[in-house]
Amino acid sequence: MNYYITHNSSKGTLNISDYVFSQIGQERLEKLAENELKNSISLKLTKNKKNIETLIDKNNIQINVSIFAIRNSDIQNAVLTIQKEVYDAIYEAMEISTIKVNVSVIGFVDL
Repeated sequence: MNYYITHNSSKGTLNISDYVFSQIGQERLEKLAENELKNSISLKLTKNKKNIETLIDKNNIQINVSIFAIRNSDIQNAVLTIQKEVYDAIYEAMEISTIKVNVSVIGFVDL
């Protein structure tokens, strides 16, 4: 487990686990898949695998999102929406802006 470290006062630090970032992103991604992107993406991956992985290196946060695209959908718009919404969800929760969101389309599925 890796941690994002921030000094929250003169008395100590706040250490935020990579799991927290993944959880926030996953929740937002699931809402998108159920609502506005329901005809564009699928989140079905192998059993017990999440769609979001967080990497923290020297306090740089990288969020990697893996999705399946639904054939004949506007996947470029879906990817841009995912990047913006995952970034915004984490920023709203933590007020941390040093986040990079990468989206990988790992396959295509039919509706």
